[in-house]
Amino acid sequence: MGLLVLVSLLSLLSTVLAAAEKTDAGPAKQRVVEVFGWSQFDFNYPSEEQRQEALKNGSFVPSSMDPTGVHAAGNRVFVCLPRWRRGVPATLAYAVYPDAKGERSPRLNPYPSWELSREGNCEGLTSVFRVFIDQCNRLWAIDTGWSPSWLVPDRICPVKVMAIDLKTDKVVLQYLLPKHVVKSDALPVNIQVEFPNGDCKNPKQAFLYIADTVAFSIIVADLSTGDAWRVTDKTVYPNPELTTFHVAGQTFDMIDGVMGIALGPRMANGDRELYYSAMGGELQHWVKTSILRDKAKVKNSPNAFKTGLKSRQSQTAGYAMDKNGVMIFGLLNSDALVCWNSKSPFEPKNFGYLAQDKTAMQFLATVVIDNDERVWAISTRNQKFVLETIDPKDVNFRVFMSPSVQQAIEGTVCDAREK
Repeated sequence: MGLLVLVSLLSLLSTVLAAAEKTDAGPAKQRVVEVFGWSQFDFNYPSEEQRQEALKNGSFVPSSMDPTGVHAAGNRVFVCLPRWRRGVPATLAYAVYPDAKGERSPRLNPYPSWELSREGNCEGLTSVFRVFIDQCNRLWAIDTGWSPSWLVPDRICPVKVMAIDLKTDKVVLQYLLPKHVVKSDALPVNIQVEFPNGDCKNPKQAFLYIADTVAFSIIVADLSTGDAWRVTDKTVYPNPELTTFHVAGQTFDMIDGVMGIALGPRMANGDRELYYSAMGGELQHWVKTSILRDKAKVKNSPNAFKTGLKSRQSQTAGYAMDKNGVMIFGLLNSDALVCWNSKSPFEPKNFGYLAQDKTAMQFLATVVIDNDERVWAISTRNQKFVLETIDPKDVNFRVFMSPSVQQAIEGTVCDAREK
């Protein structure tokens, strides 16, 4: 009798564990894995002598770096390092994944080169928060031109967009944002790139959608004409009640407007939607890009800007959407990676929890989906950087990956195959 009870209990336990694997809060290792973790960043200088000289003269200060963005193409994982403080050798860098030596904390390589990463070289990159990689394998970076951009901002270079061919690592386009769309306090931090005709071969046929988080606007640029305009709506502003952040027991304030932006899938009529939200907010908004691209119409179409049915459970800093309309984002107050299928109303009951870790996922700065449908996320402990409480002995910056969106969301409420 005792043996039968034991067998029954083991069978029941097996059933419960199997069911747990299918829930939205299933084990993180089944959905995403941590592929890199750094206490502080180091760089591959041309020589060790040059590295030591950089440490000595202050052009390389490991404690000055706090990442805000991640993306990937092939075996390169790109990390964005804004020049918050003095001592950031390169604002855009990459590590190779998987690392040939199996290192969890590999040194970074400047991108696209040391010279184009040099502070003060306005032909290169000064301070980058996020990048976008298009279907033609070009990396697009929005450069704020600020250095440093934390306590004493100084725009030493014009705000610009740079496109780099990832096959050759050569700059194929530079676009200076017209002065009439760049306010003195502008901080353009995020970029999405659309080719309305569906052909990305010519970069000058692109439309750019740029989130200006401090000047509270979305900047739209038509590269075919060189023109650009600012889009303002009540939905791009922060909610004053939500500009205080609570992460891992620490509290700080950031009055940031629109920051997260992501392009939705192409619809039957060829149109797309741009999803966006304020950093200091919990609501999700979207608008058709055909409206944004019409300079005259966008000013007189307040009803075109839509808002989700309900709010998130906390603020989010960035997200991505796949070809099936599945969005993946981080919840800052919950240290969690979450999904939503846009075929369902935007409300918490339609959110799937993919991973949650109170230590490893503190401040998920952004999520991206690369051209191979891999999911990438980066956690940064930004709250500790802001409050100057970072412990250089801890692992402070982590990159997570899922081999595919489908693997990440399988069995959750977001699973596109079940809609």
